[in-house]
Parts: sequence; C-alpha cells; structure tokens
Amino acid sequence: MVEQYKYDFSVVMAVYNVEEYLRETVDSLIHQTIGFSHIQLIMVDDGSKDKSGDICDEYKEKYPDNVVVIHKENGGVSSARNAGISFVKGKYLNFMDSDDKMDPSTFKEVLKCFEKYGEKTDVIAIPMKYFEAQKGDHKQNQKFEINEDVIDLHKYPYVTNLSTSSSFFRVSAVSGICFDTNLASCEDAKYALRVLMKKMTLGLCRKATYWYRKRSSGSESATQSSVKNKNWYIPHLVWFSIWSLEEANKVFGMIPQFVQYEVMYDLQWKFEQSKMPDSVLTDEEISVYKSLLYKALSMIDDEVILKQRNLNVERKCLLIRHKHNTIISLVPKKGSCRIQKNITPEIGDIELFCNNYKMTTVSALDTTLDFITLKNDECVLEGYHHVLEQENHEIKPVVLVNGAVFYCEQIERENNAIYTLGEKTSSVIGFKGIFPLRKADIKVVTGLEVDGIIIPRHNVKCGNFFPVTPVYENTYALIGQKELHIKGSSIIIRNKSNIIVRAVRETSLLLELWKRDLLGGRKAIAGRLFYHLAMPLKRKQLWIISDRIMKADDNGEALFRYLIKHRPDNTDIVFAISKQSNDYVRMKRIGRCVSAMSFKHKLLHLLCDVVVSSHADGVTRNPYYGHDDGLRDLLSHQKYVFLQHGITKDDVSGWLNKYKQNINGFVTAAKPEWTSILEGDYYYTKNQVWLTGFPRYDRLYHNEKKIITIMPTWRRYLMESGDATTGMWTLPKNFEQSSYYCHWDELINSERLLETLTKYGYAIQFMPHPTLQPHVNRFRRDPRVKFLSLDTSYRKVYAESNLVITDYSSAVFDFAYLRKPIIYYQFDRDEFFAGEHVFTKGYFDYERDGLGEVTYTMDDTIDLIIDYVKNDCMMKDKYRERADKFFAFNDKDNCKRVVNRIIELLKE
Repeated sequence: MVEQYKYDFSVVMAVYNVEEYLRETVDSLIHQTIGFSHIQLIMVDDGSKDKSGDICDEYKEKYPDNVVVIHKENGGVSSARNAGISFVKGKYLNFMDSDDKMDPSTFKEVLKCFEKYGEKTDVIAIPMKYFEAQKGDHKQNQKFEINEDVIDLHKYPYVTNLSTSSSFFRVSAVSGICFDTNLASCEDAKYALRVLMKKMTLGLCRKATYWYRKRSSGSESATQSSVKNKNWYIPHLVWFSIWSLEEANKVFGMIPQFVQYEVMYDLQWKFEQSKMPDSVLTDEEISVYKSLLYKALSMIDDEVILKQRNLNVERKCLLIRHKHNTIISLVPKKGSCRIQKNITPEIGDIELFCNNYKMTTVSALDTTLDFITLKNDECVLEGYHHVLEQENHEIKPVVLVNGAVFYCEQIERENNAIYTLGEKTSSVIGFKGIFPLRKADIKVVTGLEVDGIIIPRHNVKCGNFFPVTPVYENTYALIGQKELHIKGSSIIIRNKSNIIVRAVRETSLLLELWKRDLLGGRKAIAGRLFYHLAMPLKRKQLWIISDRIMKADDNGEALFRYLIKHRPDNTDIVFAISKQSNDYVRMKRIGRCVSAMSFKHKLLHLLCDVVVSSHADGVTRNPYYGHDDGLRDLLSHQKYVFLQHGITKDDVSGWLNKYKQNINGFVTAAKPEWTSILEGDYYYTKNQVWLTGFPRYDRLYHNEKKIITIMPTWRRYLMESGDATTGMWTLPKNFEQSSYYCHWDELINSERLLETLTKYGYAIQFMPHPTLQPHVNRFRRDPRVKFLSLDTSYRKVYAESNLVITDYSSAVFDFAYLRKPIIYYQFDRDEFFAGEHVFTKGYFDYERDGLGEVTYTMDDTIDLIIDYVKNDCMMKDKYRERADKFFAFNDKDNCKRVVNRIIELLKE
C-alpha cells in the first residue's frame, strides 16, 4: 500500500529570539514557486523572550491550513526540532533555520530531483551561500563540483554534509530518528549521518540555494558562541565524534572514510583552539577532553587528517606527531647546497617529514611583513617567519636583495607563535633587515638560512600596517622618492615614476578594485579619487580626536577641549563621535565634530595627519578597519597617538604591542606604568612611550556629596558577541548565573549596607563598565540605589563621590589622583587572571601597590565600606603615600605635555 502524504514538504523550524529575521525567513517559504500550499511549516517557539512567538502566531492565523505553531519552554534546537517531528505530514523533510532564507525555486527543484533519482538516495543536499556579514559559497559546497547527481559516499568519501538546514530527507527513511539533545552543536551532522549510513548515497540539487545568514550584529549564532558552552567539549566528543566512529564500525565492520571525513571536518575546529578556556572546564575536565580528542583522532586515517582543507600544515604536523609519537625530520631538497666561505650561496630548500609523510617545505611556511621604512638611502624591513623545527638546527633570518644575502637582526616575536590547545604548534622568528637602497630597481625576498642553506620564503602575507598588500595585483605605495610594489612573494622598490606612469598605474588599480569587487573594494575607489583630488588642496594639518564611538567624557574629550582653546598654528581639529551618541550634541557645542563611521569621517580620515584616541579598537583608529586593502598606501602616512582610557597596570602586550597596534605615541601617567611598557613585550622605544599624564586629569575637581559609587569593570569571557560599529557586546542568557552577576547584585542589594549608609546620610550609586551598561536592567534595583546611565560623566562621579568600590578597573586611578579612598572587591581574582579576559596580570600587585584595600568576600567588603563611612571616607596615609609615588605628575599641565609631544611627532 502506497503511503499518502498531505504535503510534498514539511519544514520543521526551531524558533528562538529571532524577531529581527523571522519574517524574512518565513516569507522566503511563502514565495516558493512550487506554491506555499505544498509546504507544511511547523514553527516551534522554543521559549523566545522577544516577539518571535507572536510572529509565529501571526503566520498560523494567516495560513491555518499548513502552518503549525508549537510553544514550549526553552530546551535548545534539538529539543525544539524533536517536538516538531511528530507533526510532520509531508513526503520530504527539511529543518530550516529561523534566520536564513531559501531561494524561490528551491522546493520545486528539490522535488524534481527526488522524482528523478527515485530510491537511489534518501537525502538531497543543496548549495549554501552566505549573506549579510559575509558573502560567497559555504565550504561544504565543494561536493557540487563532482560531476554526478547521486554520489556514492564510498567512492567520494571526502564529501561532507553536516547541515540538515540545507538537506532534504525522505520522511519514510527517517522514522524513529531524532536529534540528540546531549549535543549543543553538531546535532545536524549526527542526524544526517544516521540517515546517510543507511544507503551511503547523497543526491545533489545544484539549481537550488540555501542562504545562510552570517549576522553582522546582535547575538551570536549557536556555532559562533559554542566554544563558551561546556557541552561543546566532552559531551560533543562522546555523543558525536566517538559515537559516529564506533557506530560506523558496528554497522560496517570498519570505519568508512566518509564517516571519518565527517568527524574530522568537525574536529578540525576544535584543534583550531589556541588554548583551553579555563573558565569553562576544570583541569580534570580538560585532561579528559584532550584524551577523548586524541582517542577520536586515533580512529581516523592519516590520509583523512592530511587532506583537511581548513587545517593549516602546522597543526596537521602536530596531529600526526601526536598520533604516532614521532618527530619532524628535516631533509635538504635535492640540489640544495650549504654555504661555503668565499662562495656565492646556493638557493635551496628543506623538506619536512613526519611519520614518512612529506608535510611541507621550509620555503612554503608563512612569512608576514609588518613594516617597511625607506629613508636616507636605506631600507628597514620588519616581519616574522613561522618555523616548525628549531631544536638542533641553526636558523637565521635573511633578506635577499637582487640575490645578495643580508643577515637580519633576530627579534623575539613569540606572541605570534601558533598554539593548539595550549601546546606550541609552531615557533616564530622575528626579523629586522637593514640594507642599502640603490638608484636602480631592487627586488627584495625574505628568507631563512637553515643549517647553511639559504631558503627564500614563497608564502608571504602583509600585516595591517604594511603599505601594500598582495590582495590586489596593481597595488603600490609612494614613499618619498620611491615606489613600492608586491610581485608574488617579492618586494619591488623602484624610483618614483613620472606622473603619467603613476596615473596609468592608479587607473589599473581602480579598474581592478571595480572588477574584483572584494569586501570594501568598490568603496575604496571613491576614497582614492577623493584623496587624489583633495590632498593637493590641503593647507593645514588635520587632527582627528576621539573616545568611544558612542561616548565621549574621556581623555579624548579633555584633549579636544584644550585644543579648541590652544589650537596649534595651521591645524584643523575634529572630534569623531556617532550622531546616535547622547554626547554628540554636547561635543558639537565645543568644536567641530564628525559622526564616527560616517562617509564624511572616512573621507576626512584619509586626509588626517594624526589620529588621537583613548581607545585602540580597530574602527576607532581606522574607520576602514577590515575593509582597507584597497587603501593601504593612503593610510600608511598617518600617526596614531593612544591616550588610553585607564592606566596600564596589567600585561596587555599581546594586544597593544607595536606589531598589533603600531602606536606612535603611547601616553602614560604613572612611573611604573611607563617603565613596564618600555621593558615589557610591547617593542616600543622611549620616543614612542610618553610619560605626560592623562589629559582628563586636568579637569578633575572636588564636589563631595556623601555618595558611595560601585563601578566594576567587565569580563570578556562573559560576553557573547561584539558590534564593531558601536563597540557594544551582547550577554549570554545565563548571565544571571555567573559569579560576576551574583556578587555585584548581592552587594548593591545588601540590606545591611543600605541601612547603614542611610543611617549615616550616604547615598549609593551603581555604575558598571560601558560595555555592560546596555544590560544594566538585568540587575535587581533597590529604590535606594541609583543606577547611572551610559551618558553619566565620570568626571562628575569622581567629584561627587566620597568612596569608590571597584574590582580591577583602571579608571579609578582618577579617584586616587584626587586622593580619595578606593576598595578593590576581587571575589574572582583567579578566574579573572586565568587568561580569559583581554589581559593578564602585570607589574601592579593590588595588595602591594594598590591605592586602597583589597577584599575577597562580601562581608569583608561591606565591613570596610561601613568603616570608611564612619570615618568620613578619608584616604588613609598608607595609600596617599603610594599615590604620591605612583603618579608622575600632580598638576594641571597634562594636556599641554601631550600636545607638545604630538607637535614633535609630526615634525619628525
């Protein structure tokens, strides 16, 4: 008897907090050319906290014949899909995500394929393409290059099909198969794999398209946030990776390579992790996790590991070494000769072998170029090389200039080394090469001398501050009287050509930008045309000042106010802040403003001489950040002065070092701070690290009003995703279960504290870090506690407060500058300095150097606050003496010193 189906297709859609996207998703089904009446849509509202559930009901009311809505408590995507499966009445089944789209003809084309292929397969896959924040084909689309309609997975084992959203299943083949609720990710892959192992075939439908949204704002997708989910680790390996391999072995008596590829495709992302997140797993759990990882790896063929396209060769070497407990061996390539005295060196190469597999060559590993300076007939080139093996081998960095070898100064660059789960995967050799410039053209090639063999490097990349990039063939940079080009892996330095040749070269670049249409490419055309027209007309220096994109009231504003009154000759001063900021109108009353990230801001940025900001975020210093390949040469002349927004007391060298930020003027305010940056792994000189004091210190004042202010900083490891255009982050839904929330929420709602403060006539106010300000309503609000908004002036808070309680905030040094008392409440010190925040512990020890007491428990903190209140909140002599020694200056000339240093910088 032939089973009758009410619909051609059933779509089970898990819905959770997607009100921004849900209508677009459902409408893409309604507008299918097959007709929406042929599709059953089962929408499972998985406890959404926004209006997603209401939107589901709207569609149910509008299309009662074929829309089913289920409302349930939140249980995750697997739970939601399982709840919808029992309502399926279609012949074919799909599990579309609630923020994606289907091309209009998708269902019609898939139905044709099912009818054409018959019983050959139970699963049909369609191509996936990205939209919104990313464009292009999904990596799993490679299977559509195979010239077959139904793939035999034994014959093509490298095919991966991990998505149920872009797959369609024959309903009769999925009976009894549910999504595994033990899995926080890869639930799709396991479901699809269970079906595919029945026939080991996969149908392809090339004329359909699944549009996969990469979100540009808002909360992260499940994939993007999974590394912070404990279930992504041990449960994932147990219930997907190892289960899949062992289940295949039971079914087939061996593990087909197709299953191995499915598992290894997923495992490669786990091996991409540089270090284990200490805040997610315990040490014991980390040990178990790693042992399970390598257990799964032991069941996968070497061939499968080595053919992973998204795993770099350094990590492949590590995995093969682990699997076979072997080492890398270096074998000179045939024809390579070692250098002999008084003989021109031979160019050669060395092959790297692991377990008898040729992994790569020394020449093929990555080299990155960071900086190049052409000055006084001399070139200085800086960068770094990745290397896999250093023990018992002599390795020296070199540059070859028209074939001649120049040995480079070797520079420690270990912060660029590659790590895998905390284990060093490859080392780094930093280099600084100096060689003479000539009147004739020169060709520069970077390389290494390994055991006496000179090896040019072929895989050359350019860092963020290199003035040209190999992304475009016609890119070039004018530096003084020289022209710089990249040709393959070589740097070409020529004498500056005449204006006609340069015009032809610029035209070629503009045509390439238009034709290739890469991210930001066509917009770069407008920027380049504007620059070439406007720069010859420029008569004054342009300084662009900023704080945060959405907030002023920091060192940037303080310096801007000073500059408006003490403007250097022949200088234009502009302050960049978003028009959406509450501070925009106020700043515009002070002086000229431009809306941050606007088209005008981007054009002015091309012309500016110096960017001065209290923040070092990418878009704060460069509004083209991430989209600037077509403008590299025009952005390379600008100087960058980092005002900081708090004294550097911890080790932030991994973030603020020269090679990551290229700071020309690093403003400091404390003597030990200045010393720590010069002596730490920041790679700056005394000319670049300025001990001037912070501009905002000039504007501090006293106006105490018997106020206690609680102002904790943020935690990077508690955040889900960031928006580069606003600097704002989202929080996970379980934020209220975090130690951070529980401690601060309890403190600001402590009845004992609130009663005592009221008794002594003190008010209390709560002011978390700006990153957490959008989420402040998640804290409980006692009417006796005032919650300060994002636009509150820190300066006013410091003036009116008598005592500040923080945890690790560097902003409260301003309070100590006024010689007022501070309490550091550090209930999570071990976790905070475990490496999961944006920095690690530095020179500053809170117990030894702190400008106030350190507490670790709630009761001790409250006792100390009450003790201060009873004694009129006076700073104790011990901490006053520390403050006197700590700050470099105690005057109102900080702005003046900073401006003088900027003027000197621009004269160089």
